[in-house]
Amino acid sequence: MSDKKRILQVVGNLDTGGLPTVAMNWVRYTDRSKFDYDFLVYGDNIGSYESEAVDLNCNVIHIEKPKNHYALYRGIKSIIKNHGPYDIVYSHTLFSSGIVLKAAKSYGVKKCIAHAHSIERPSGKKFTRKMFYKIMRRWFKKYSDERLACSKDAGKYVFGKSLPFKVVNNGIDVEKYIYNQSARMCIRKELGLTDEFVLGNVGRFADAKNQIFAIEVFKSLHRIVPNSMMLLVGDGELKLKAESYAKELGIEKEVIFAGGRSDVSEILSAMDAFIFPSIFEGLGIVGIEAQAAGLVTICSDCVPSEVKVTELLKFKSLSDGADAWAEVISEYASGYPRKDMSEEIRNKGFDLKQTTKIMESIFEG
Repeated sequence: MSDKKRILQVVGNLDTGGLPTVAMNWVRYTDRSKFDYDFLVYGDNIGSYESEAVDLNCNVIHIEKPKNHYALYRGIKSIIKNHGPYDIVYSHTLFSSGIVLKAAKSYGVKKCIAHAHSIERPSGKKFTRKMFYKIMRRWFKKYSDERLACSKDAGKYVFGKSLPFKVVNNGIDVEKYIYNQSARMCIRKELGLTDEFVLGNVGRFADAKNQIFAIEVFKSLHRIVPNSMMLLVGDGELKLKAESYAKELGIEKEVIFAGGRSDVSEILSAMDAFIFPSIFEGLGIVGIEAQAAGLVTICSDCVPSEVKVTELLKFKSLSDGADAWAEVISEYASGYPRKDMSEEIRNKGFDLKQTTKIMESIFEG
């Protein structure tokens, strides 16, 4: 019998994004002589990472998207029965992780891990949702053996103020993101760019990512810096809305919608500044990737403070408005040196080699 520990990671989807990327990084970088991984995703959609996961000898299990909490509970128990046994069930799915871990414990799984990756926009919550959160926090206390978070804000949001948790930084492959002049030239040639000042953003097109505001900022920036372009990387439910908005503002020819890309590190080298106007984030790992690429990053102050790992990142309030953001960004249009920031990022604990060792110790503990 193999001595490897079998780990079921419940992720919901395997599309490119912060949460699935973290889950995939454990597969890519942990010692595979010690750990085998399965993924549980909801629905029939084949995510961007699924083929890679299969190539890395992971079993990707699809179940019908749960219609309610009881269906999720039954689904988890069925998966463990039919695909287990598992040594660890590791859930990344925000509050519903409480249901996942309750089901896992009821089926005898010895180690259950909940990982908080996000927060939500501050707003008044309905009574039923508040009650659900309260119950889930009780279940986290009762059924989780480890509670992890990508930031203090994310941990407090999901687990509450009284339940202890451990912050595990979302590490990046630092060397991969170091500014690369050759990659810059290749990407710019592919996109039809020459000497333009390129303002970029990478992220799923969703309300939280606030690309509509980013487009407004670029509209103002383009008036100040006529030789400028915007590069937006990602897909999502609001992409068509963003494309229509750029057309409405008369800047559709200056905004490149590049879609989902697997070469984000090279794409960042092709940019000249990064705009990160999210309304909320669990951490905002793409902000750290941008700094690793030596990019000046203008970031919403709604993003957790841990994202600032170098002096390249500047916080700004969304309430200041698009014109004020554009003024700050325009200060860098004449150019600046793209420095190797890898040592600073390592010193802040965001090197994937460091975080992988932490996760291996958690899995083995």
